[in-house]
Amino acid sequence: IFLDGYTKRELMLLKLHCLNNECSWFGAGKDLQAHIDSCEYTVIKCVHTPCKAKIKRSLLGEHLKEECLYRSVQCENCQETLPFAYVEKHIKESCQAAPLTCEYCQLTNIPRKEMRKHQTEECEEIDVECDFKSIGCDYIKATITELVLDEVNKIKDAISAEIKTMERRNAEIRRVEIDQSVAVITARFADLEQREPSQTKVNCNGVLLWKIEGYQRKRQDAINGVKTTIFSPYFYTSEFGYKMCAKLYMNGDGFGKGSHLSLFFVVMKGDYDALLTWPLQKKITMMLLDQGNGDHMIDAFNSDPQSSSFQRPRSDMNIASGSPLFMPLASLNNRQYIKDDILFIKII
Repeated sequence: IFLDGYTKRELMLLKLHCLNNECSWFGAGKDLQAHIDSCEYTVIKCVHTPCKAKIKRSLLGEHLKEECLYRSVQCENCQETLPFAYVEKHIKESCQAAPLTCEYCQLTNIPRKEMRKHQTEECEEIDVECDFKSIGCDYIKATITELVLDEVNKIKDAISAEIKTMERRNAEIRRVEIDQSVAVITARFADLEQREPSQTKVNCNGVLLWKIEGYQRKRQDAINGVKTTIFSPYFYTSEFGYKMCAKLYMNGDGFGKGSHLSLFFVVMKGDYDALLTWPLQKKITMMLLDQGNGDHMIDAFNSDPQSSSFQRPRSDMNIASGSPLFMPLASLNNRQYIKDDILFIKII
């Protein structure tokens, strides 16, 4: 039996309609599969593995922003970023700014972090038994000894809390300083590389296409704590516009550490800042590009004019703003996001 090559070619040249009824595409049969793989009406799965939703490709961005139970949101009390599905549990169990009601005096709207202070220093309805209850005294009182011990314990707790806070702040300051130093060095190398004939110029059309090579090695470096953050080359919104770059945590940051790629947008100090309007007002779209079927991972947000991230930079760069839960690490192999140990990030 021999394949009829002529008949096969004729069939592949037949004009066909897209399998999705809403789509108006009409073309050769040989192009049908490629069209379906990128058709905005094709039904695909949500990129967040726990989410079982299936939606049209054109609605994926809206789903991730408004509907997905695992989209990133901020706690209305403490502003911590976490998946929408975990917000209720977070507020009930751990949010330090969640409003509580004192079980003794019924005073409401006391932040969880201040409840202990209220009940040990302020609440007038808590009863303290006499030290001599064991020999018959049933008088309710607070002894001087107990008050002194309470004060000592409170001071010890306050000192311990302050030490922990200072350690966290120092660690964060060191991390930010290191990140900023790395970004400055990366930017300076980019400046030097521009002078070489074989290198491309800095992009000045507001679009960053960032090629990240050696993914597996950089991911392992992030896991081992050797280098947790990488910065993109900087780019401009226009020739004399805002200067920006991208910041990527290969093993996640914050709520996404160990489980997600965390991607952020950074406003940098530019040469023409004095001539620009501040704060920066821009819709920022961040994409992890699928190198096969075009099923890109997309996250978009509008710059917050109240945030320091979008004010005129006073140092080399502002605090980054973006998504700690940008892409689940477990979903990277679901599509061709990584190919030949390379991935592409695009920012518009």
